[in-house]
Amino acid sequence: MITIYSLWKSGSLDLMIKLGIIRTSVIEYCKIYDEYVQLRAKGYNYTEAVELTAEKLNATDHTVKRAIAQVM
Repeated sequence: MITIYSLWKSGSLDLMIKLGIIRTSVIEYCKIYDEYVQLRAKGYNYTEAVELTAEKLNATDHTVKRAIAQVM
């Protein structure tokens, strides 16, 4: 399944980002989601990963949850 996250990870969105076609919030959400996924891979549960991501990226838990929902 192709997702915004997988396109961002592969660099396929770079031109669209440069041209301003994709909003910066989408990129921020991908960065947040990337951090969250890495924490989940380390064995943290959903709540722990959300809280640690928020702390590390200076975001709120709500923003992290919104990013996860938007990018998935």
